[in-house]
Amino acid sequence: MRLSEITNDNKPYIRVTKDNRRIEIPLKLTTVKVERPTSYYLGFEPIRFKWQGKVVAIDWSFKDARPSLYCTKDKKAYMWDNVKVVTAKENGKKFGLVLTQIDIGVECERRRFKRTKISEPVEITQDGVSIKGEAINISFGGVGIKLRHSDVFTNDTPILINFTNKETTFPIRIVRTMILDEENQLLGCSISTKYKYEIAKILSLDEAKENTEKNSKTNENQSNSDSGWNQKEIKRWH
Repeated sequence: MRLSEITNDNKPYIRVTKDNRRIEIPLKLTTVKVERPTSYYLGFEPIRFKWQGKVVAIDWSFKDARPSLYCTKDKKAYMWDNVKVVTAKENGKKFGLVLTQIDIGVECERRRFKRTKISEPVEITQDGVSIKGEAINISFGGVGIKLRHSDVFTNDTPILINFTNKETTFPIRIVRTMILDEENQLLGCSISTKYKYEIAKILSLDEAKENTEKNSKTNENQSNSDSGWNQKEIKRWH
């Protein structure tokens, strides 16, 4: 996929890693024209969001990080690595630019399991600290958790998630953090396949049966650590 082909329908976002945290920031594209460009570029509307209690802009806030650009097309994911994110101005109006040295993106990892939308209250706990949130999607490979902005949780150690209405608890690990708005964030977490039966309790019976039969052979051959976590199976998103 070429950079010039990306539209808002491809759901582009910037992934950055800073202070041992990985977050993903969605972009709203806009049409811009750069005279005599030295790089391939993509224009987007200025972004400001909360980071560690402050309202910040993406360009200067992550100047020491190495951002990557991601998008999807025809159920495939594409990546432009080590891009630059800057702020420019045209006719007195500010806009953002993603700059990259390559035009064609590299196809990257895709989901291994079907994702199902849900709305379940959860409580997540790490190192004795608990916060309530909402699970908004789940699969046999991971779960998406919506909660208010918090710097409490890290991807260094597993998190215990409790589905309060299902009386189901198991460990998960943060793979990415996505900014939803000024108040909320989305934690994308991976789940060990050891807990497929716990996930089956949360999914509908038909959905659980279909996914269990489809992935049972694969799951039986996967090795897990004593804690039920296989580091080699961590994915970009479930």
